[in-house]
Amino acid sequence: MDELAGAVVVTVRLGVRDASGERWAGETVEHVYWFGEDGPVRRMEVREGSGSRAELRSVSRSSGG
Repeated sequence: MDELAGAVVVTVRLGVRDASGERWAGETVEHVYWFGEDGPVRRMEVREGSGSRAELRSVSRSSGG
């Protein structure tokens, strides 16, 4: 079974600039959302890079009950 079945994947460009506006750092990550039957987000992950097989970056977050 595909781990992303039923998920919504959003590509996000993150950027950090210094006080003068010069680019200091930047990367692309994916936010992956799984929704419950009644609508609210059931689970969310942030993954490095782009593409549906990107490496997991942070701990999955699940809403309680």
